[in-house]
Amino acid sequence: MIYKKFNQLYISLFSQKLKNGKLSIRFRISINGQRENIATGIVLESAKQWVNPVIRSHKFAKQYNDRLTQIQTDLMECFNRLCNTGANPTALLVKTTYKGNSKPPITVLEVFENLLKERQIEADLGDIQHRTVESYKTIYKDLEKFLELESSKHLPANQFDKGLGKKFFLYLRTNGNGEPHARKKVTKVQTAFENALDDEFLDRNKLKNLGIKTKKPQRNINFLYPDEISRIEKKKMPMQRLEDEKTVFLFQCAVGLSDIDLRIFAKNPKAYFVKKNGQTWICTRRRKNGNLVEVPFFTKARTILEKCNYQLPIKALGNRNSYLKEIGTLARIDRIALTSHVARRSFATVLLNFDNVPFDTVSKLLGHSSIVTTLRHYAAVLPEKILDDVKHLVD
Repeated sequence: MIYKKFNQLYISLFSQKLKNGKLSIRFRISINGQRENIATGIVLESAKQWVNPVIRSHKFAKQYNDRLTQIQTDLMECFNRLCNTGANPTALLVKTTYKGNSKPPITVLEVFENLLKERQIEADLGDIQHRTVESYKTIYKDLEKFLELESSKHLPANQFDKGLGKKFFLYLRTNGNGEPHARKKVTKVQTAFENALDDEFLDRNKLKNLGIKTKKPQRNINFLYPDEISRIEKKKMPMQRLEDEKTVFLFQCAVGLSDIDLRIFAKNPKAYFVKKNGQTWICTRRRKNGNLVEVPFFTKARTILEKCNYQLPIKALGNRNSYLKEIGTLARIDRIALTSHVARRSFATVLLNFDNVPFDTVSKLLGHSSIVTTLRHYAAVLPEKILDDVKHLVD
């Protein structure tokens, strides 16, 4: 650790590991054995980016090092100013003087702007979709309008408390947002504040544990029974575009990939085949969450791919759902409207109810982060399955 002495003032730099694994860079000032720590607002991703007292291998290394030099200079000036006024400066007094001369506190909108910038970088790197960034921009506009109505557009973030958080939720509810949608938006604002706390722009996140309770509506899980899938399979389509869509839909029913993951797979299917213990698997990662998806190359899926020479004739999503409606009519399926997502849900529900595949296995095959997602959105437990599971208990 490097120390510099200016009269009785010692200034040093050190790093502290945060809960999220990142590294916070801080100053420590010491006068006559009394110490105070001062946040610099600089948080690094890895210890490799920090060789005390210099930041290296970081895209903002120059700016960060300049900031450290400026803070050190400001601390020296504060100490000298106190000495010149005849005061007997302590470490706490120097820190208080420095804090009093620092820039204005970060605002609510600046906090969310920082999160928006992070999401934009992630989108540019391909980690998330650009449409996700657009949803964050929408939240920013909602937040901006709300603060304008409250005459608080430049409100310091440390003054945005739970009361205003709940008020923002009600504002969203009365401006065309359903409860779940409004809750998601508020949650993203909470995330922005949590990030600001980690980056040391805030001393406290007042939006934590906001306590907004919403009633989640019961979802209907639309899926096809095996006999309905078979009906589509056997039905000869009158036009090639419908026959092509039938091929893609049946393949999706056989492997359970989401529409976006299926499109990525369709560009070069053979690139996603992996041999394990003599069995061929489809191995990919979900675009949505990055989770690994490993699905055995089932016989039905193999037959479909071989028939189309491993070139799935996939169409744009709008066309897909439009064509699927026509296919549903021709196959006399009027119980539900066919969509791309119905294929994925059919894959899960058929495995669970008719092939007796356990819930946790189905969840893995779908690439879900939690089995709760599988239970809530994909796999319906049918009465026939329940009766079969408990028949030994029935007289």
